[in-house]
Amino acid sequence: MNLLPPGTFGENLTVSDLLETDVYSGEVHRIGEIIVQVTSARIPRFKLGLKLSRPDILKPFFQSGRSGYYLCALQTGTIARGCAIEIIGCGPRKITVRQLLGMHRPGEGDRESLRTAIEIEAPAPIEMGVSHRTLKHQPAEN
Repeated sequence: MNLLPPGTFGENLTVSDLLETDVYSGEVHRIGEIIVQVTSARIPRFKLGLKLSRPDILKPFFQSGRSGYYLCALQTGTIARGCAIEIIGCGPRKITVRQLLGMHRPGEGDRESLRTAIEIEAPAPIEMGVSHRTLKHQPAEN
């Protein structure tokens, strides 16, 4: 297995122990002096395959469910390696980053999760568009 150097995927911040299955859209974290809000799942695009000279990487990368996620800086400041990450807030509607990522895959994302995603104030516009389109094509509940 070849390990890729930090920054290979375009990330600005790399952390451990905050997986997509454990982090919620809208969650607010304090890291050192900064405060950030989780906004959406990072969706692998064709440019990743081009950058790595591996167009075949997109499907397994997407299917891994470990795409990373976007953060919005609410307060700037300084951070350093080893800074504690503290969850300091989250809205009342909860949906994990992994659930948001699943909404981009056929067959994933039930109506309730899609409605929740639409109601969360934090998701990036791409998440909102995907959620609205997907909800429109979901079979009606009986």
